[in-house]
Amino acid sequence: MLWKDEWVVNLILLVVIRGINPWVVTGLIDAEGSFNVAVVKNKNSKLGWVTKLRLEMSMLKKDRSTLEELINYFGGGGIRNLDHNNLRFYIESFKDLAAVINHFDKYPLFTKKQEDYLLFKQVFDLFKNKNHLTMEGLRQVISIKALLRNQGLSDSLLEAFPDITSAIIPIADTTCFNEDVSILYPWLAGFTSGDGNFYVSIAEKEKGVQVQLVFSITQHIRDQALMNNLISCLGCGNIKHHEKHSWLRLIVTKFSDIDEKIIPIFREYKILGDKFRDFQDWCKVAELMKNKAHLTPSGLEEIRKLKGGMNTGRSLLL
Repeated sequence: MLWKDEWVVNLILLVVIRGINPWVVTGLIDAEGSFNVAVVKNKNSKLGWVTKLRLEMSMLKKDRSTLEELINYFGGGGIRNLDHNNLRFYIESFKDLAAVINHFDKYPLFTKKQEDYLLFKQVFDLFKNKNHLTMEGLRQVISIKALLRNQGLSDSLLEAFPDITSAIIPIADTTCFNEDVSILYPWLAGFTSGDGNFYVSIAEKEKGVQVQLVFSITQHIRDQALMNNLISCLGCGNIKHHEKHSWLRLIVTKFSDIDEKIIPIFREYKILGDKFRDFQDWCKVAELMKNKAHLTPSGLEEIRKLKGGMNTGRSLLL
């Protein structure tokens, strides 16, 4: 179909111009980003309150290059230090937020965060029409803010606006990739860059040492439908529910699934940030296992060294 061909051409042009696949961006924000609406007191404001919008995301300092890629992609934003280990990427100017809105309208989020985005966009539209500068518009902003996950209303807002009625939360279909790998795989690369992990398990068993590769993704229980859909689309994996906390973990441990399904995806669609180096070491262990080197003392020692330099071990080596 002509429209689909044009969409593919436009996607390729975006990747060439901006240097990053748009679905990778969406996946990363699905994992780590947040859409924030702040309403704070300001004595210089006509209404006594000002509203601020911000897309933000925190990552380790070693992943600064990833945050710089986002600034390049959106054409704006900034990075600031949170503490000695973490950085925060943010976009807050109206012009730059317009690029954010444009992106997520074209490349929507797949987690329940899409509902936060739709609420955020409602406030952005109030900004665009300058309605937030009126008391009626401000009350609309507050009623929308009340629904944003992990935000809600401060005590000062509840005291100043006790009769605020929450807006209607938008319902977004966040469960279907349509099994389109041109969307799913780059999205998964971005999502894994934030919420995924590559592990090597080495356990002492009665019959000897057992080496196992583990790929996992952690997500809040509210996105169980998404996690189930991921397993269906990937054709592998299981879900474990952490009983004490409200999160799920998608886990793939079968070697043939890792070798034939997981590794090829991330070889084609690159993991962002320092986690890519974990993936590379993980692949080296997979190759050693394919060649049965893990059954030899020298091969096992090499795997132990690779494992020791991955994830938190890599941080200790820096």
